[in-house]
Formats: sequence, C-alpha cells, structure tokens
Amino acid sequence: MSRFLLASLALTMIVAIFGVGSNLNAQTVYYPCGQTTSYYSTSGYYNQRMAGYEFQVNVDGVQVTKLGIMFYDPNGWYGNRVLQLFEVPAAGGGIFLGSVTPTITQNGVWVFANLAAPIPLTKNKKYCVVSFATSSVPNPYYSYYYYANGNNPPGMFPTGEIAFQRSVYCDSVTTTGVMPSVNTWNASQNWAYVDIGYIKGATLTASVTLGSQLNLYPAEQGFNGDGTMVGRFSIRNNNVLGQTATLNTITVQGGGTGDHITAYNSFQIYRDDGDNLFDAALDTLIDTQPGLTDPAESKVFTVPAGQQIFAADDNRTYLLVVKLAGTAQYNEVYTFSISDIGVGPSTAKAGVPTLSMAGFRVTYTPFFIIDHSPGTPPDVYSDGQRHVVFDFTIDYTQGAVRTLTALNVMAFGTGNDVTDVTAVELYRDTDGSTTFDVANDDLIEAEASFPVDDGLLTFDFPSSPVDQQTFTAGESRRYFLVYTFTRTLDDGLTFQAQLTGCTESSVSLDINPNPCPFLGPNTGVTVLNQNLNAIYIGPATQTVANNAQGPLNRGLVLLEVDVAAYGVPWTVISLTFSASGTGDDQFDYNSLVLMEDYNAGTPNGIYDGQPQDLVASPTAPTAFPSDDGTFTATLSGGGIYGQNFPPGVTRKFFLVVKLIGTASPGDTFSAQLVSINAASAPPPNQGTFMGSTPLLPPAPPPALIIDVPLVTVGLGSGSPASTSREQGDDFAHLIAKFRFTCSGAPASVDAINLAAHGTADFAGDLAQNIGVEVWQDDGNGIFDPLLDILKFAGTGGATVTVCNFVSPMIIPNGASRDLWIRLNVLAAAGGSVPDTFQVALDSPLDVSAGSAVVQFAAEAPVSGTLSVVVFAVESFEPRLAYQEGGQSIYILGSGFSMPVTLTIGGVSCPGSAVVSPDGRQITGLIVPPGTGKDLMIKLKTGGLSEKTLSQTFSYAGGTQINSFDHTSTCSAAQSSGAAWLVLPAVLLAVAVRRRRTARKS
Repeated sequence: MSRFLLASLALTMIVAIFGVGSNLNAQTVYYPCGQTTSYYSTSGYYNQRMAGYEFQVNVDGVQVTKLGIMFYDPNGWYGNRVLQLFEVPAAGGGIFLGSVTPTITQNGVWVFANLAAPIPLTKNKKYCVVSFATSSVPNPYYSYYYYANGNNPPGMFPTGEIAFQRSVYCDSVTTTGVMPSVNTWNASQNWAYVDIGYIKGATLTASVTLGSQLNLYPAEQGFNGDGTMVGRFSIRNNNVLGQTATLNTITVQGGGTGDHITAYNSFQIYRDDGDNLFDAALDTLIDTQPGLTDPAESKVFTVPAGQQIFAADDNRTYLLVVKLAGTAQYNEVYTFSISDIGVGPSTAKAGVPTLSMAGFRVTYTPFFIIDHSPGTPPDVYSDGQRHVVFDFTIDYTQGAVRTLTALNVMAFGTGNDVTDVTAVELYRDTDGSTTFDVANDDLIEAEASFPVDDGLLTFDFPSSPVDQQTFTAGESRRYFLVYTFTRTLDDGLTFQAQLTGCTESSVSLDINPNPCPFLGPNTGVTVLNQNLNAIYIGPATQTVANNAQGPLNRGLVLLEVDVAAYGVPWTVISLTFSASGTGDDQFDYNSLVLMEDYNAGTPNGIYDGQPQDLVASPTAPTAFPSDDGTFTATLSGGGIYGQNFPPGVTRKFFLVVKLIGTASPGDTFSAQLVSINAASAPPPNQGTFMGSTPLLPPAPPPALIIDVPLVTVGLGSGSPASTSREQGDDFAHLIAKFRFTCSGAPASVDAINLAAHGTADFAGDLAQNIGVEVWQDDGNGIFDPLLDILKFAGTGGATVTVCNFVSPMIIPNGASRDLWIRLNVLAAAGGSVPDTFQVALDSPLDVSAGSAVVQFAAEAPVSGTLSVVVFAVESFEPRLAYQEGGQSIYILGSGFSMPVTLTIGGVSCPGSAVVSPDGRQITGLIVPPGTGKDLMIKLKTGGLSEKTLSQTFSYAGGTQINSFDHTSTCSAAQSSGAAWLVLPAVLLAVAVRRRRTARKS
C-alpha cells in the first residue's frame, strides 16, 4: 500500500471520528511523493552524491516538519544520511533552511526525522530537498539510490499544494548547509527517494498603508504629549478553516535620510481600536522602545501574551507612534517598513519585508510673532519719558535649540523718527508682568533714533552678560519697543512700527507672520503736547463691614487717581467725582475727604492717612449730596504745589470714605473722576483717562463690597491663541482658558452661559452631546483629561450654550480656579471662506456664582479664534513659460486667504496677490524669470502651512538667460509641506466623511 493511500486512510478515520466539520485537516501530515515499491528501479552506485528534487509551494500556510529518505542498501552498510532543505531564489544558488540526519536501519524502508522546529514556506517560492551520505558509510561505492526513468511517478503530490519541478542529482558534498553545484536538473529522470513531511497551518501576512508624508517639528510630542502616529500597517491570519495563528514579534526597519538611532524619545507600536486614528486612551500599547537602535536602524518589538493569538481571518491594524527628541535636522525624511514578524509554531508568515510607509519629514518651527497692540493708538505725551510704541511676543513652540541674533524693525507714522525721538530701545519683559517696567525688564539694545525717517533699524540680541539669543522649545518672550520723545513735538503726531524679519544662525526671515503685523504697521501711539491728564489707578476691590473705618481709623480708599501736566504749567481749581454702586452714597458714609499723597514731600504711592498724607480739599462734606451723585473738591493752596501742576509732575489723589453702618450685605461702592476745572493756554485735553483698566461711566469696578465674596473673571494665563486648521476628520480643540479669582470670602460657581461668536454653526458643526466641554484645571495650568475635572459636556447652542456644572467649582478666598473650554468639531465644519469659532462670557451675569458679585478682569473672558478652512488646489496656470517670465499666474481651488506666498523653484513670484472674496481664486502674481524643468511650486496662504503642489513648472529654452532679478517677493514666512494637488473628487470624498461624529477627545 502506498504511503499516500495510508495517509488518506488515516485522514478518513480522523474525519469519521471527529465529524466532517472538524478543522483537523488543517494539521494533517502529508507525504507528497508516496509510491509503491513496484515502481522503483535501481541502477549502479554513487559516491556520496546528493539526490533530491525541486518543488514549488502553491498555497499559504505550508510548514515543513520533517524530512525522510528511502534507501536501497542490500549489503547493510546503512550509515547516516544528511537530508537538507534549501530555498531556491530566482537568481540561482540556494538558501539553507534546515537539515536532519536520520539513521537507516532497514533496507528499502522510508525513514523520517523531525526538524528542530517547523520551517514555514512561502507561496509561489521554489525549494529543494536533497540528501548526501556522510563519511560514516563503510563503503559508499556499494550504496544505491532508487531512481525512476520516465515521467513523474504517479500519485505524486496528489493535493496540488506542492508542485514537482524537477529532479536533482548532484556532485559530492559532505558539508551541511552548502547548496551543491548542480550536475543534473531534470524534470523526469534520476528521481531519488528523499521526501518532505509538512503541515498546512495558518499564515500571518503583513501589509502597510503607504499614506501621506507628515511634516513634524524636531521635538514633536503629539497631542497631549502622547506621541504622533507616523505609520500604519496590518497583520492578518489568512486561515479561514478556524486555525489560530501566533504573533510573537514585529521588526520595524527605518529608512529615509534621518538618523533613527538618535531622533526619538520613544518609539511605540499600538494596536488600533478600529478607527485608523491614534488615541493613547483607546488604542492598545504593544511595546515601547527608545528608538530603532540596532546598527541597521531596526528594532524588534515584543508582542505581549494577551495580544499574540489571532483567530481565523483575524485582521489587525497597528500604528507606529513616535515622540521626537529634538535632534532631527531640517528636511530629513524618516520612513518605515516591517522587515520581519516572528511567528509561533504551526504559523507561517508572508508579506515581509513590506513596502515603505511614507513616514514624516522634519520642518523648522518658525518664530511666531504676536502683536499685542490695541485696536486704536493710545495717547502718550511729549514729556521726556519712555513710552511703549510696540508690544509683541516671540513664541518658539517646538524644535531644537535656536539662536536669534537680530530683529529688524521698520518705522512709520507722521512723526519724524530721527528728530522727534531721543531714544529707541528694545526691552524684554523679564519679570513676566506683561507691562513695561524699566527697573525690572532687560534692555536688549538702545539706539539714539532711526537712521532715517520711516527707516529700518536692526536690534542685535546680546549673548552676554545675559544670553538673550538662545531659544528653547516651548519658550515665549514678550518685548517692548520703547521711544523717548522730545518735549517740542507738534500735537497729535503718530509713531508706528512693524517687524520685517529676523536673523538666526541657520535661517533668515524665519518669523510668522512676516512682516508683523502683516498688512502694515502696528497701531503705535499718538503723541499729545500741552495736556492735563487723569489716570485711573484703582483701588482693587475689597470686602468690608458696613461700618468699616479703615486701618487705624484712617478711612477706606474709594478711588485712587493720578493727575499730571504736560507741555506747560497748569492751574487746577477743582476735581469733580461721581459715585456709583448699589449702596447709598448719601446715607451710608459718615466721612468723605480728598487726600493727596505727600509723605513728607516725597510721595510713596501709598495711602498712609494723616499726617503722612495731606487733605487736598478741607471743605469736603461727610458724604455725597445724593445717591450716585457728584462731589466737587476744591483744591487748597497748601501741600507741595497747591493748585499748581508743573509739567512732567504727577500728583496722586485718594478719595477716602468711612462707613456709618447702614449698608446692606452685597452693597457695592465706587467712584470716578469725571471732570477737571483747570486753566491753561491753549485749552487742555481735560479728563483723558488712561491705564490698564478702561474707566467707562457709569460703572467703574467696585472699590468696596459689603460682606460678600467678589469673583473676578478674565482670560487665564496660557489661554490658547487664535489658530487656523484645515478641514479633515473630526477633532477636539482647546479654545479658551478662563480664570476665576475670588476675594472677600469663598465662592461657588455652578454654571456659565457660554456665548458663541464667529461664523460657525455651534449647533451643527459641533458633535452632539459633547460638542462643548468645560473642564476645571487641576492646578498645574496644563490641560489633561486624566487629571482635570469635567464640569459640563453638551450640544453647542446656536448663540449661547448653557453649561450647568455636574458639581460646583469651589473657589477659596484669595485663590483662583481655571476652566478649560474644549470644542469637539465635526469634519463637516469649514469652507472655502473659513468657518470661525470663538467663545466668550459676554456679561458678568453669564456667571452663576450664588451670592458672590461677579466682575470682569481687564482682559475680558473672550477666547482666541479657531478658523477651519477647506483648503485645496485644483489648477495652476501656466505650466510652461519663457525664461524671461512675466506671465500672469492663475490658481483655482478653495480656502485661500491673505497673506499669500508663492515660489517656483525656490524663487518668489513678483506681484501683489489678490484673493477672491469666496477664497477660490488667487491672481495678481506673475512668473519670475528663470530656467529649468519640473521645478517645484510651493504655496502658502493665511495661517496654514506651506504646501508643495504635485504639479511642476518648466521654463522653455536653455539653461541660462542674460540677467534677471530675484529680489521681488510676494510676502511670507518660511514653512514646508508635503506634495499635494487636490481634485474635486477628493473634495467630494471629504464631503462624504463629514457625516462622521467625533468619537475621540
């Protein structure tokens, strides 16, 4: 009986025992070339020659488990035979896979020996099984092999899983693992009876998603510091008969131009939860390594026990996630492939090595410039003092350490920047107060004036004694451009400035936006001459008893105000104050007096009471003549100056009260200076109020509150700035941080009314039920959903979202608490003209704080703006031009906005860009002179990153032209982007994806 018949009979018995539905056939051992002895013929003897056959695998999941031989040796000199398995590459030769050495103890009988471990074979590859006699054979000249003449023996490889290719009869070989040189390869003759035993197991097949190349900063850490997904691949168990497979390891191979050994802080593999997006909270971590640290820039990742077993037809997606260490260099490219997978017993593998994933490219982080100029120019005075003309911040968000060596400033305005200015200084806000303080801030550089009116001035950043040049990732620095004016200016002159670029050790003009402000100079200042000005100082709100008399019975400060003269001396007859608040200003006081800061002739800026400070108006009444009434204080002739106000001198006044005990809990009291009776020539600009807190009648901030807490609400430190984003998948965005500060007594906030500003539809563009989220910060100033407390999550309202907290936010007396506002934006948001999102608390009434009085801080609780735009390029014309350039450029797409930067082959396109109102067209630029073919076209609009079009540009003609000028420019900050050209069909695909609801926070 043939071996195949025996195997078939055994299989029939197995099926009979376990049933037709059993999956044991996936593990049945086959002996492919089983024959009856009647077919054998013998001829001659051969000196230790190898004999065998080549075969091809036609199915997945084949694993060789044993090798065998039938040897004819009638003399009994059996000895040992080495049986070897090789892979036969298309290029020739052989790759050794394994061997066994069975001992032949009986003439003409099949002998098999198990391999140390199953050897998986790959579908459509060719292999060779051969044998040779060892030196232990007593007389190899009398050792015979079976062989057959004619066609392939009948019944050979009956399943079709293995296809016989040809016989092999080879030269003498005695070294295991060496593919012999071939004497005879033949499809029908010299058939020697060696054989394989194999099982059909499951096969794990790896494949990659090629994807699009990302642009990452050198120190990119990803959202919330969880890392960034840089590649995606899948592994599938192709077995459909129910057999499981085992995955033990995954080997990642790095490619590209970057150094995979030093580039990372961590390199991780996650198993995706099914949405093809990385979320550390939802995806499953497989393994973490410091990077691809092997010399070949590869790394073996170990699959944990609970993730090793694949069910039949199980297909899993994995994500490559990295955190960059800041060492990667600009323009380096990092790609990845799966070079190998380690599988368990009865599991084969296929698909490795895979193709390369697109990976990422390293881009510079620009210096981001934020202009803090007010909407209208403030008034300053030609008083010989320092005045801030430009207040701005330089942010360096991510990347390796960079060195800023100089900053370029251009002057503007009606004033003369040479003759009207005695000093131009650049200061750094060293003390972090966000206001200029010459005593505490660092002077970067000082100049006498600009070199010419409306000229350019370069400020060099020093490296010593304090290093002002070095910027590290995450650093933000605020600067003040400070002018000192002469005392002889004409009234109403303006002085403005604009940042036009910076100089850095490796990149020039690397600021964004460039210039800043982009559309022209900042608002600057207006210089007034011969003015009398009152500046509101305070005081800060305090909670008191209704019969409070102040420290040491000296009274309570209701108003602190500075009055200063400029240009010429002034005579001030009287100051008029108005009262406001819910308390009764006629009956709740028992003392009202105007005091002047004196302190023995050296004012100290602090109210000390008598005798340190002087009574400025001795005829004051005990209270205002009526509730919310006015009180005119006639200045006496005493004190330092009496009614005289010399130029450049600031005099401080305190309006002081004592309470009689009749006010009710929660009553508020405040006052303001509303007019000045003064004489001078020419007439003064009377009552010009300045300072950090605008004083707008009739509601100045409360100075006194009776026995209730005060909650002051403003924009928290580190509140997210305005940003732009391209439309894509659903995403979460932190849009604001609001700070709540309590004084007087603890307070409890249980709800806020969040106003929806901007053009977006908060009801339709945000996720249902979780479109708006309110989180209480845990105190570290960093948003972290694992540590912070979710106070509210709900659907956004079209105009107002009422956010009722799940639990009150308790604010201790003298402490602050911060609320983060996060929006979950749907993929449907955005348009060619951007959809904009902004949130705010429009009124103190929008804060529910029980009995506490709510007021807004100087910086009201209004968020930055999130702009979502559908950004695409559909066409670029022309594609070919003469070397002289000058052809008009027309770009069609969506999401375009100013400013626009366009380069061809690295050369800026001249002209003035014009963007259509619907954001669909860019015109106004022309082709620059140049040469070359297939030049890259790069486009940057608005606050989005620079893009490289998939289309290229070519010049007609040779390789050189007579001359041309490259100095023309469109505008621009440097940035980079992946190659792109979006067709309308892609936009249609995006529209289909809009229905997807945000499922990740």
